[in-house]
Amino acid sequence: MPFINVRDYGAAGNGEQDDTLAIRAAIDACRKAGGGTVYLPAGTYLSGTIQLYDYITLHLESGATLHESFRDNLESAVVGFGKQGPSARPHLIYAHEAHHIAITGQGTILGRGEGDNTGRDLEQRGFRCGTIFLHSCHHVQLTGFTVRNSDAWTLHLHSCENVLVDGVSILNNMFRRGANDGLDLNCCRNVRVSNCTIAAWDDCIVLKTRDASGPDDAADKACERIVVTNCVLSSGCTALKIGSETKGAFRDIHFTNCVIHDSSVGVGIYLLDGATVERVTYSNLSMTIIDDNRYRTIDEPYFLHTWPICFFVSRRHADSRLGTIRDIILRDIQISSNRGAVVVGHRESPIENLTLQNLTLRVDRDMPYVPQLLPCHPRQMDNGDHIERSDRWWAEPEVKAVVTPARSADAPPYRPAYLHLSHVAGLHLDNVKVWLPTQQTADAARAGIVLQHVRDATADHCGTHHAGQGFIPLELSRGYERSTQQGAI
Repeated sequence: MPFINVRDYGAAGNGEQDDTLAIRAAIDACRKAGGGTVYLPAGTYLSGTIQLYDYITLHLESGATLHESFRDNLESAVVGFGKQGPSARPHLIYAHEAHHIAITGQGTILGRGEGDNTGRDLEQRGFRCGTIFLHSCHHVQLTGFTVRNSDAWTLHLHSCENVLVDGVSILNNMFRRGANDGLDLNCCRNVRVSNCTIAAWDDCIVLKTRDASGPDDAADKACERIVVTNCVLSSGCTALKIGSETKGAFRDIHFTNCVIHDSSVGVGIYLLDGATVERVTYSNLSMTIIDDNRYRTIDEPYFLHTWPICFFVSRRHADSRLGTIRDIILRDIQISSNRGAVVVGHRESPIENLTLQNLTLRVDRDMPYVPQLLPCHPRQMDNGDHIERSDRWWAEPEVKAVVTPARSADAPPYRPAYLHLSHVAGLHLDNVKVWLPTQQTADAARAGIVLQHVRDATADHCGTHHAGQGFIPLELSRGYERSTQQGAI
């Protein structure tokens, strides 16, 4: 297959000339030849939207930069697929129903999302631009390259199969407020993500099942058989996330050997639109969760969300159906966080068969307790309950209604623990330990572990390390069932 240099088709690579037409011409020549490699040598290529076709590899040599233009060059896009969502945002690179395509090399793709203020840039340009959007493609390879300053979602794969993402670096502006996710896998199957470094204000790696046809949980809209391994992640939102768009099932998903640092949420499952999340494993993870949520404080309150682990089952709207989370394993996980982890099922749909094994949560210093909202949803975790908020989540509304049964007025007050497990059926804890700080002031005191509305639980070698008190074990008999704070230590 041919090896086509874009300079042979008129590309200047000087960062000033618009090289869009030259790059498109090179791709078209490659397409007519039945496929091949389109080669960008060292230089800076200013370009609008380009489309990939069957058997085409776009190769960016070391020193080559594909720089997204300020212009909306989308005239060749397939209607409905070159744009994403209600904002009709274009993308720099896209493909639709293509197979055996690749983007490779050690070069750089540079977006226009360098500024902190998304709104100002949007007003100036009139649109936001994602970096790569692949729809209904199979046998895809994305390897080696670096993306910087994506203006919107960086890599969005929708309904793709047999995908390899390896050695890709995504380095977005951590203070650019707006949806600049790293990698979005939407209704995708058979995906391997490995050896990637991702930093983004929004989610790093997120699995979704959104805007797909077919009945709920239909096989054609599932996200399944996905492995993420050996990645380094930093996020102002969630580093490894499932949801919150959950119209189809998620199954056979494994996150392993990852370092999560400087992040608001480490791992999250946000189930709001029904469907089932099952057979998911998190293993060999190291997390450092930020204390101050500094990437979000301009737009949103300090208490928005900061959780090392956050799983919950709820409804997006009053008429949304409840989904199911089941058969989940968290194993060999080390956490440094002064905020707590929370796993909250629903009283009508408890989380089923949850295992935590060899998990250490170290609370390094005393911090005042602040009620927090669950991510992507206007519900607050306070006093062990889900509380519905009556206004938008960035406001300070009054409490509208208690979603789970309220505690009696004479019950002793407590706050969600550093490890808070609620509405779980079948809980297995093995070598789970919470290390509390040397001192806890009255406004910061919290239990280490709380089990609330939990049944069929076992615990071995679990407990809390209290300064001056040593190790306090969590002792549960087999078949433990309790619905109050008595499971707290």
